[in-house]
Amino acid sequence: MHGYFFSIGLTFVFLQSEVIMNAITEIEKNLLMPLKNLQKLSKDSAPGKPLMADLWCHFGKVLVFGVDEEETTNDIGPDEIEQRVPKTISNAKHVGDYWKVSFEEGVNHFNKDKLPKFGDNHHDFFDIKLDRIQWRYDFGFHTPLDRNIRLKVWEGLPAETDEPPLEVKNILKQVFLCSDESIKAWICCPSTSCVRGEIMTPDSEYDCRIKLRAGYRYAEEKDNDLCMKEDSLLSDYLSNCKLDKENHSMKLPDQKDHEMPEGFKCTFY
Repeated sequence: MHGYFFSIGLTFVFLQSEVIMNAITEIEKNLLMPLKNLQKLSKDSAPGKPLMADLWCHFGKVLVFGVDEEETTNDIGPDEIEQRVPKTISNAKHVGDYWKVSFEEGVNHFNKDKLPKFGDNHHDFFDIKLDRIQWRYDFGFHTPLDRNIRLKVWEGLPAETDEPPLEVKNILKQVFLCSDESIKAWICCPSTSCVRGEIMTPDSEYDCRIKLRAGYRYAEEKDNDLCMKEDSLLSDYLSNCKLDKENHSMKLPDQKDHEMPEGFKCTFY
């Protein structure tokens, strides 16, 4: 148990443009070296096996814990907050001097009115236009061979292509859902994160976590006979998953009809 968790809010008006520019500069600085390393790895990749990378953003809320009781009753300035939140794990030598940070992924309510409208030229803030809405579902499994495998499922991909999204890397096997052929799914090895960070926006109901991830399209272990047997067992089982499109939720197969293969455990969903 970590005790109480707190979100950070504002009790004053600040110069937003200056804060945004400082945040962008810091994000660029933290991404620069990992991107240079990926560029070098990409140049060294084998022919026909390109290295793939994506910058993924999760919306949610940054929470802090390990906060002294006195700190919860006083207003704390931005400089002091910055001193109490570690910029990187490696520089947190004196753990007691820092708050601990947790990230709660997801949003409580999906409000389509806050998204850019189809036909709009640009979004007011990030200068982007909405292309389409996709829903993604994730499950994690531990196998009898002591492997961790992820099931990645997409609803809303373009019907004209069978190419997996860029985010799908380290593919072991495609999964074909019996209940809906339009849903695309793959079992994969977990993604490798090159850098991860949380961005707090105290004047907003949302914070975000960004991840720079890299890998190859297909996992090397997919050619191992024992691993391939496991992948086939798991794929056959997962092909019976049920999707509730109205509520945008996905469930594992009913145990009465399809038992999970012996030795497999669902660890994440």
